[in-house]
This record gives sequence, structure tokens and C-alpha cells, in this order.
Amino acid sequence: MKRWAVVVGVLAVLLGLGGWWFWSLAAVPDEAASQVSLKIDRQPVSVRLPNTTLFVDATNGMALTAGATVKTGEGGQATLTFFRQAETRLDQNSEVTIGDATQDANDPTKTTVRLDLEIGRLWSRVLRLFDLDSSYSVKTSSVVATVRGTAFDIRANADKTAEVWVSESAVTVTPVAAGSDVIENASKASREGSLTVGTSTPAVAEGESAVYGSDGAPRGRSTISKDTRAGRWFMTNTLSDMAFVRAERDARRDELKKLGGTRPDSPLDGLSQLSERLHLSFADDAGRDELAERYIARRLARLIELAETGKAGLASQEFARLENQVKTKLRGSEHERERKRIKVALARVSLLVEDASPSSALYPLKQRIEDLASSLVEEDRAALLFARLLAIDSRINEASKLLDDNMLEEARTALDAAKTGVENVDRDAATVLPDLNEERRASLTGKIFALKVREEAVRTRFRASLQGPAPEPVATSTEPVVATSTEPATTPPPPTTVPPPTTEPPPTTVPPPTTEPPPTTGTPVYSSIGVFIQPNPINVGQTASLTVLATRTGGGQDNVTARSTFSVVNGQGGLNGPTFTGTVAGTVTIQAAYFDNGTTHTAKTTVSVSGVATLQSLVLQSTNGTLLDRYENPSTQIQAYAKYSDGYQKLVTNLSTFTNSNPAAGTLSGSSFTASFSQTQGGTVTTDIEGTFTEDGKTVVGSIVLTVQQ
Repeated sequence: MKRWAVVVGVLAVLLGLGGWWFWSLAAVPDEAASQVSLKIDRQPVSVRLPNTTLFVDATNGMALTAGATVKTGEGGQATLTFFRQAETRLDQNSEVTIGDATQDANDPTKTTVRLDLEIGRLWSRVLRLFDLDSSYSVKTSSVVATVRGTAFDIRANADKTAEVWVSESAVTVTPVAAGSDVIENASKASREGSLTVGTSTPAVAEGESAVYGSDGAPRGRSTISKDTRAGRWFMTNTLSDMAFVRAERDARRDELKKLGGTRPDSPLDGLSQLSERLHLSFADDAGRDELAERYIARRLARLIELAETGKAGLASQEFARLENQVKTKLRGSEHERERKRIKVALARVSLLVEDASPSSALYPLKQRIEDLASSLVEEDRAALLFARLLAIDSRINEASKLLDDNMLEEARTALDAAKTGVENVDRDAATVLPDLNEERRASLTGKIFALKVREEAVRTRFRASLQGPAPEPVATSTEPVVATSTEPATTPPPPTTVPPPTTEPPPTTVPPPTTEPPPTTGTPVYSSIGVFIQPNPINVGQTASLTVLATRTGGGQDNVTARSTFSVVNGQGGLNGPTFTGTVAGTVTIQAAYFDNGTTHTAKTTVSVSGVATLQSLVLQSTNGTLLDRYENPSTQIQAYAKYSDGYQKLVTNLSTFTNSNPAAGTLSGSSFTASFSQTQGGTVTTDIEGTFTEDGKTVVGSIVLTVQQ
């Protein structure tokens, strides 16, 4: 009898442990709510709290709300963080009031931040805002600068003039008195072809600075000078921006990892999803929304991990399965709540794939996340246009980074896609804008116009890259240079806002520089160098760019390409600085050398040069397979690949045109196909999607047959 009691006891314990383990598969930890917080970078910093009249000494890490005012004294600097979505840094002798700082507790993608800069200078790095009704703005006495994801610097002067510098993306700037009419009028003139991007444009693009009079009227615009970029304020904030984005990306990755979950390639994946359904069935309404969002987010995070570990195909397949589940739920009774859950989850993981380039294994997931985000707002025409604009913004980001890597053809492809996209949105917006309220109309027109200006600015960089680098003047100062106004100065310029101390170490959050430091004398700074070449391989007549990274003796790397010398040590080819041109088919070895305080570091790399390849064919693929179900998986993206005689192939979807042979089977918008044939037809129906691509006067055609079943 005792033996049976022991057996029963052991079984009970095992069952209890098994039940606890099964329940734990879907358990998620609690998460702290984000807030507005203040960090003191350098004293003196003081705060005037809402509904009070006196300033008091600020406390490091203190939480702030709307109505609070932050003031820095001589040499003081402070950082405001808004809901982990934006970081704003105040220079010395500055005063700013938080006019509004709200985030929807049920939908954190809805965020509004409005700052009133009374005097001084502040720099803001704003992560992408995913909701049309979200905004981040800084108002001086003369202008309002509005962004939805950028890095910019603004100064309010004592004479009520203002200056704006844009480090990344674009900023719309309007006079305080004029409001949104300025942007709407500019957008209309742009569509009609009567507006030229220039001084009067109500948007400032990356790499530009602008000056505004006390009435908010533009007085001058110029390219940000190299001296300004090399100044302490600009350089410190640029590096701090990198640290902020990196820290937030790492924090989100860690949070998503703590949410647990299993990857689709795990044998426990089915049990994990079953445990999730059990948790959801026991949760109340509010708890169910929160749990569902976290489960979707952790599922997306695990798919990103799959792609990063070489299983991009499985990740794409599982994402398609997730899309189908989402679309099924969106047709259910809780479709609005489901829409919000997915939207929040997508915004949460988007930063993990934001920098994925077209050659990255994460890029297909990045595009599918964009497409899924658009599908969530199809019933809201204005929000759908905004979602399309966010995707266009990504193409411009990609183009800018590709230019940094000297990948000119890929940059051209991204820019052409962005230009076509923003033109299409601008055209479609004409029928949507009249029905919107003033705020949404201003948000949409502002984003459209900002992207137009930004695309043109990046395209100007592209044209300059085609012509080769211009001679660089020798910098004579490391202090920021104030943008010059076109009107005569009536008062002396404000004192420089660069902090005077030179011995204070930089903030600990700033990462090591990614550009090379000035030359020094004495012992070698670096232990070794490495040289890399992209693209590789290339064809005869094509070029590739060399990059030299030096490893510091204390750790970290610097880009020392500009101070390195290059030579061909084996094979044949042309060298012009860090640019190699293939002249003869074969393998070429290139050596890089860098002189480091009496020590010469060398490294070698090889590049394969093929004979001139010719365009052979066009191959079309469907991201969601060739068999579509009108209800379960009605949509797919057509991808076009150009194939060449040497076996090389490249993605040319954005440069191709597509036709649909059977409109009754579904609709084709660009490269997106959606099944929509009538229920009365029943059975299945097929359509032939034909793609056409032209390069250097040669045209190739490819096709794919899609089958749609009821």
C-alpha cells in the first residue's frame, strides 16, 4: 500500500511539474511603462514644475510631465527622453518647456511631443513615428519644426530669429503665424511643377541648414559645412544619436528575448502556441490584449532570429503563415482590437530590421513587415497613405546608406523606387486630403513634402558620387559655424553654445568614433588593419570600393580609408584611390597600407573580375507561392530577378513593369497581387503575371502563373 502511495505521489509531482512547465511556455514578464525623464549631463540644470513659479535644482533621472520647464546655465547640458521614442539634448544657456508629452496607454504607437524652446539650442533624435496622428515638434517664437523620425538641431536666438540644422531625414519648418497653409500651398505648387526646392521650401533636408527671421520667413539656406560637422556640439550629438539608437535597439532585443517563446524550428513550438491559447482563454479583456500583443511581438522576434541565423526561407514561410492567421482574425468580431495588437507588435520589432539593406537576409522580412503594416489600415485611406510613406522613407534611408558604401547602382534603384512611390502617394492624396481634419491634412501633406525634399537631397548626393569626390578644403576651425543669413546683420551674433571645458571626458553613452581621429605622434595607435572590397565579384569595366578599418590597440575600430594607400600586387586592374576598376578577367589581389606613427600596417584582399556579362532573362517569383486562396492567403508580392550570362542575378522588381492577363482573378498594383474573383465563379481561376525589364537597350520578359481558389 505504501508503495502505491509513493508511486501516486511521484506521479502527482511529475504531473504538477509538467503542468507548471507547460504553463511557463507562454508566461511573459511584466514591463515597466515608459515616461519622460531628465538626465543631467553637466550642471547647472534647473527645473520649474507645472503650476509653480520658481526654478529648483534638477535631480538626475527625475520624471517630468507636460508644463515642466528645463533650464541650463552657463556650461550646463541636459538630456530629455520621451517614452523611449525620442531623445532631446539641451545646450548651455537654454530653456525649454514641455507643452505636451502624451502616449496612449492602450496604443503606444500614438505619441505626441510638443516643446517650446524659449531661448538657446537643442538637438533631437526622434525614432520613426508609426501613427499618422503622432508628432514631435519644437516651437520657437518664430517657427515650428515638425518631424516624424529624424535628427535635427534648432536654435532660438534672443532677437527671435531661428536656425535649423538637419543631420538625418527632413524637417518641415513653418512660421508660427502661418500654420499648415504653407505646407499645403507648397505641396500643391510641387504637384503642379511650379515650386523649386530651395530657400523658400518649407522643409529642410538632411545635410542642410536654414535661417529664419523673427517673422518666421526663410532668410537663407546652405549645406552644413565640414567645420560645423567637426565641431564639438555637432560631433558629440551625432555620436550620442548612434548610442541612443543602438541602446534602444539592444533594449528591445533584450525585452523580446525575455518574452520567451520558441522558434518555428523548435520541436516545442506547437506546445508553446497551445500554451499561449490557454493563457489567452483565462485572461480578462485588458489582459488578453496585452498578452496577444506580446505573443505576436515575440513570434516576430523569433522569425528575425531565424533569418539572422541563415534560415531566411523558413522565416519567410512562417511569416506567411502568421500573415494568414492575422488576416483571418481581422475578419473576426474582435478585428479592431486585433488590429491594434498587431500594429503595436510591428512597431516594437521594426527597429530590429530598420537598417537591413537589400542584400541582407533580413530585407524580405523588413518588406513584409511594411506590407503587413499597410494592410492593417486599408480601411483608413489617410493612414494607408502614411504607411506607404513610411515604406518610401525606408527606401531613402537605404539609398543614403548605400551611397555611404559607394554602392551606386543599388542606391539608384532605391531612389527611383522612392521617387515613384512618393509621386504615386501625392497623386492619390489629392482625393483624400479634402475629407481630413486640419491636423491630419497637415501631417500627411507635411510628410509627403518632406520626403520629396529629402529624396531630391539624397539624389543630389548620388549625382555628386557619380562625378567623383570633390577636393576637400582644409578645415581651419573645430568650432561650429553658424549658418549665414541673407539679410544684413543688425545685431551681433549670439555667443557660441559650444561648452568651454575641454578636459571633461565625453558622456559614457557615446560610442567610439567611426571616423578616423586626427593623426598623432609617438607610439602606434593601431595594432592592425583590414581591407574589404565591395561589390565582389565584378565584371570588366565595373568598379568596386575599398574600405580600410584599423583596430585600435585598446579595442574598437576606425575607418582610415582616406589615409591609406593602395596597390595591385597580383593581376591587372585600375586603381584611383580606394576605387578599383576591373580591366581584365581574373583574380586580382590588392594591398592596402596605412602609416601609423612610424609603423606601416598592411593588409590584402582579392576581387574576382569576370568578362562582360550580358542580360539573358527575367525570372519572376511569388513570395506567397503560386496557389492563392481568396480568403486564407489572397495577397502576394511578385519579385523580378534579372539573370546574366555569367550566372549573376539581381533583384530588379522596382525597375520592372508588370501586367495581369486575367483581371477577374485579382488586382495587380505595381508588384502586389490580391485575389478578388467573384464568389459566383467558384472553383479555381488562373492568371499570367508578365514582367518586363530593360537595361542598356535590351528588354527581357518573364512570367509566372498564379492560381486562385475559392
